[in-house]
Amino acid sequence: MDSTPIETEAAKPWGHQHPNCKGEAAIAFFTADLSRTVEEHLAHRDVTDEALQDAQRAVDRLLRIYVALQAAPHAFEGQKITLNIAFQTLSDGHKSPYVALETTPTLETMIIEMQEREHTGLA
Repeated sequence: MDSTPIETEAAKPWGHQHPNCKGEAAIAFFTADLSRTVEEHLAHRDVTDEALQDAQRAVDRLLRIYVALQAAPHAFEGQKITLNIAFQTLSDGHKSPYVALETTPTLETMIIEMQEREHTGLA
């Protein structure tokens, strides 16, 4: 029988803990950590104001971690991510809530540019 432990999402290290979390790589690690943070705080929960506030505090904490690391100060200092509840109209006419992220323009541009480089294989 294989005794290799199964790595769960909770056991995986965070991107900001990675030794290469510097410069451009810090932006990629941040996007993964941001996704994980939102997922951990809102997955399998109703999208309520209370749940959103809990997730917002976690996102704010994550951003502070990246600022404190000084891995890419130009990317994170003075930036903000705001979580909002938005609604999508389903085919049956009902509205379904989802979480929308509003990011300051500088950080949003850097994330989009990094994703484009990754998509084209330039990262």
